[in-house]
Amino acid sequence: MGGKHPKLQSLPSQGQQKAKTALKIISGVVFRMTRESRFISWATPTLPIFALIAINFIIVYPLFKVGYTSHMGSIESAFISDARFIAQNYPYVSWNPLWYLGFPFHLFYTPLLPYLVATAHKIISPIAVADWYHIIIALFYVLTPVSLYLLVKYLFRRQLIAISAALIYSLLPSFSYLFPEVRAEAAGFNLAPWQLQVVTHRYGDAPHVASLALIPIAALLFLKLLKRPSLPRYIWASLAIAAVALLNLIGFLALVIILAIVLFSEMLVGEPKRKLITGLWCALVSFGLVSFWYNPSFIGASLEFGQAGISMPGIFLTALIGLALLVILFLALYGRGEIQPYFIIGAWALVFLTITALYSQFSISLAPQADHYRYALELNMAGAVLGGVALVSIYDRLRRLAIPWRKLAAVGFLALAAFGIIFGSILSLRSAHDLTNPHPDISQTSEYQATRWLEANLVGDERVYATGSHAFWLNVFSEVPQLRGGTDQGATNPWWEHVTYQINKGADGEIAVLWCRALNIKYIVVNYLDSDVPYNRDYKHPGKFEGLLDPVYQFNPRQTKGDIVYEVPLANNSLAKIVDGNAMRTLSTPESAVDRPALEAYVNIVDVSSRPALVSWHDEDALDIDCTTGDGEVVVVQITEDHGWRATVDGRKVSVGEDPLGFIVIDPGAPGEHHIELRHHDSFGVWSFRAIFIFTLAALGFLIVWRRKAP
Repeated sequence: MGGKHPKLQSLPSQGQQKAKTALKIISGVVFRMTRESRFISWATPTLPIFALIAINFIIVYPLFKVGYTSHMGSIESAFISDARFIAQNYPYVSWNPLWYLGFPFHLFYTPLLPYLVATAHKIISPIAVADWYHIIIALFYVLTPVSLYLLVKYLFRRQLIAISAALIYSLLPSFSYLFPEVRAEAAGFNLAPWQLQVVTHRYGDAPHVASLALIPIAALLFLKLLKRPSLPRYIWASLAIAAVALLNLIGFLALVIILAIVLFSEMLVGEPKRKLITGLWCALVSFGLVSFWYNPSFIGASLEFGQAGISMPGIFLTALIGLALLVILFLALYGRGEIQPYFIIGAWALVFLTITALYSQFSISLAPQADHYRYALELNMAGAVLGGVALVSIYDRLRRLAIPWRKLAAVGFLALAAFGIIFGSILSLRSAHDLTNPHPDISQTSEYQATRWLEANLVGDERVYATGSHAFWLNVFSEVPQLRGGTDQGATNPWWEHVTYQINKGADGEIAVLWCRALNIKYIVVNYLDSDVPYNRDYKHPGKFEGLLDPVYQFNPRQTKGDIVYEVPLANNSLAKIVDGNAMRTLSTPESAVDRPALEAYVNIVDVSSRPALVSWHDEDALDIDCTTGDGEVVVVQITEDHGWRATVDGRKVSVGEDPLGFIVIDPGAPGEHHIELRHHDSFGVWSFRAIFIFTLAALGFLIVWRRKAP
């Protein structure tokens, strides 16, 4: 036969066949996983969450390993002091003797964050309280973009919007930097998000920043409850709302505003009466869950301290305008459920923008503590969501363009937006790490060294008055009692604030010294204008104690006056003093903080002519006094009188009186040797609201059991 033979092809080797078979198996597995298996249902919602956690962990990584930040001017010292006090008296005492001449412990602040820190320290005690504090606030910070992502994804049903909003919130300079005052507050760190500024550099307001992690979750659970009520949804929504209330008061007020917006938006969808009733029941359950702390005295102190310039006419006018606006919106938008997500985020942004702008432009406080731009934190959340909505809207419009390369344009826009976010995040990350870097050596600071000197030189129950940042940090490092503290709303003694003004701003050094002798203050720590401490502006007349008091300690690393401790000459430094009862009854309450005759008369009786009594503490809210009294003599205990104090003299119950400065007076009733026991107990009002909490838990438990057993 003629012609050419066809070219023979080489056969594949055995190894190549095995490789092809393995490749087919792997590609089949990958195809099935990405097409129809459980992998896609697990990976789609969880991968963005893990990515957000990783990104924000990198941003605040230094906080996970820092003992103290370099920002000694922030108020985080107050929260660390609270956590330290709780850890040392775990789980609870009813009285704090370290601040404000003593005050009821339940007034100190919202309890969740310091109790979390103290509990973590009790469980793993080798990690210090300050370390746990920063670890826990860093965890809240990391989880905040995740909770925002979950809320936005539920509202808009678009993962791209949710991811964009969470990334903008995490990585870009905050929306509130549009206000020059906020940029000025950032003081050189305005590339980092505002929430990181607030938790570190500017204020150290960790409870408010921590509450941001729960606010979107609470709003999401509340929205689900309104749509389809059930017992589990009532419980979860109420728990989330209660957690925010127990974290921070300003965050809780912001959440109440957001929940009102959510409720109104759901009422626009339909069934307004049923949803209003559901919302009210949720509010009732939420209050029951926080009533153990939100008792009348705590609520009253919080309202008095947090009003921040709000007037009743202003509140009435705002409520009237708001009510009229709600009626108009309800009539115009009822039944338009498709606009709900845009309404919620738009109203959220508008309310907090209004609060921030009114204070920025006109110094009008439309909400408690609107100063220092407290509500800019919630404004930035809404701003990030609006930014995410805007990005995705542009992307959608590009995809719908009637041009051949519309898909390329849409993808190119997303790539450009991603590049902008990444570029912004690089700048933001550097600024963020500058904010969160640890203090090089806190033991070399004036605050630390002065505290150690005071701790070593106080011999009894004398107190200290500290100006500037020394007052903030004194009880982070020690248990030295002081006139000031970190929770002004908790102070119940009527005179501490007047005395603070006289020492800090008054020009009369003799009046200030008289007050110190009247309040058992042994040492005054003052910051001169050349002090290195970050907050040295509250002490206005540095020279007023020169020649009047002896300086006993000085911190001056730059060979300047720096920080000086002055010693006050106390004739009787005991906390309990035996005085002439008849003379005590002739004393009158000072008409003002500069009422020298009344103050001198008090000092002559309580300090100069008194005798000491022996004081022994059992707990922070329990002390014993051993003394020998003569005819008509009484015992003055220089602790703020409170309705919770109970006294016995030699086992016999006696009434607790009050002297002109608000201190405890006990009349033994007869001369001789006496053993006095003073115990502080929470008041009936506090316990009655704890009973509401217990009833709420019992009712929820009953409903859960009944629901499971019911057919």
